[in-house]
Amino acid sequence: DKLYYGSPDVLLSYYDKNGDPCCLVNNSVFILGNIFVLGLPRSSQAAESIKFHNSFCVNIPEKELLQEFGNRSTNAGFDTDKFYSQNFLYTKSDIVNAPLMDICKISIECEIISSHEDQNYIIIISNIKSKKISRDLLHNDGSFMGQILDSL
Repeated sequence: DKLYYGSPDVLLSYYDKNGDPCCLVNNSVFILGNIFVLGLPRSSQAAESIKFHNSFCVNIPEKELLQEFGNRSTNAGFDTDKFYSQNFLYTKSDIVNAPLMDICKISIECEIISSHEDQNYIIIISNIKSKKISRDLLHNDGSFMGQILDSL
């Protein structure tokens, strides 16, 4: 009952309701222009926290970083606070109310426009407010060297 067609793995970072940084691996995402769409289980702590703060960051990892997060099933990847267990450093975003993962070379800061729920899932539609891209991923002319990241 699920079809994921070439979706990349990304690391979503957000603050929980207590203001603590959280992160999870997710591949239910896509970008259309300046709109970022995210799918989550409706009852997950991540969905509740992201809706509560109205924002989140999408961090695009290199392949080795994803392997550090280990094996996960569809449900096991949610509600796991990886910042503390993996000792990842983060920077508080100046644009949205969410943490940026310092170890990732690309972070996309998103603010929720709307959400749509059914019995099991929530679809969050957000506006991309800002993109942070490491200079070593850019050619001299400023164009992106996307081939460096396996997840894209």
